[in-house]
Amino acid sequence: MLRSKLVLPISTSLLLSVFTGCAILEDNGTRLAFALERESKALLTSGKDELQFEFKPQGAANHDYEIKMLRAKGNSEKPFYGGYITVSGEDRGGTSYQGRYVNIPKSLHVAKHGEATVITLRKVEGRVDVVDIK
Repeated sequence: MLRSKLVLPISTSLLLSVFTGCAILEDNGTRLAFALERESKALLTSGKDELQFEFKPQGAANHDYEIKMLRAKGNSEKPFYGGYITVSGEDRGGTSYQGRYVNIPKSLHVAKHGEATVITLRKVEGRVDVVDIK
């Protein structure tokens, strides 16, 4: 009887946190993917061809971290949204979630210590490419 009373609140709170977008299970790779989603949507609805934004991983205040973006497989005539991103350091992680929103035409890498990374997105024939990180 005690087990069922304990399991239900824990299960319910975990489900609620997952379905309400709580950051309890998000790593920095996922946070970067969500930022790429948000900024690519902003670029597509703007009148601009290019957009830059800053990303600083959670917990990176005084720590080293790296961001690697592996290119999506495809070619210039038929790009494939995809690729894979990783963020190292504290709360590290990786994902391919951003592939729904951005194309990574070439692999990119940056290493930082406690400072934000500037990411450049560009509209190319109706899609959004990640063209630079520094």
